[in-house]
Amino acid sequence: MLQRTGTLEEIMKGYANDYGCTLIATTRREVVSPTRHNFNSKIYMNGQFYEEEPYNNIEVIDRIGSGDAYLAGVLYGLIKYGTPEQAIEIGNALSAVKNTVLGDMSASSIEEIESVIKSHKATGRQDEMVR
Repeated sequence: MLQRTGTLEEIMKGYANDYGCTLIATTRREVVSPTRHNFNSKIYMNGQFYEEEPYNNIEVIDRIGSGDAYLAGVLYGLIKYGTPEQAIEIGNALSAVKNTVLGDMSASSIEEIESVIKSHKATGRQDEMVR
């Protein structure tokens, strides 16, 4: 964070003010155990913060590449849909899924990621194969 201090929100606003950034995105990972992580992120765009419920208890096989997957998902969401809400959903889902496969690249289709997002937002009983 370039040795900045303050809350995450203050740091993100500082980047926008000091460097003229129009969008700041940061990931947040909570390591529960070596093989279980919680993942979330936050986006600051046009003076507003965006985040969603974290992906909890991800079974981590290989976390290398999950940051790249997050950024790819955010960029895809922004280009395809033009909204920070879609960007954060796709970025979070793609990163969460990437943690569950070996290697540094995600090979998930957008249809798979959309299915994961739908499951993530669902309440009640869910198909274990999509979770």
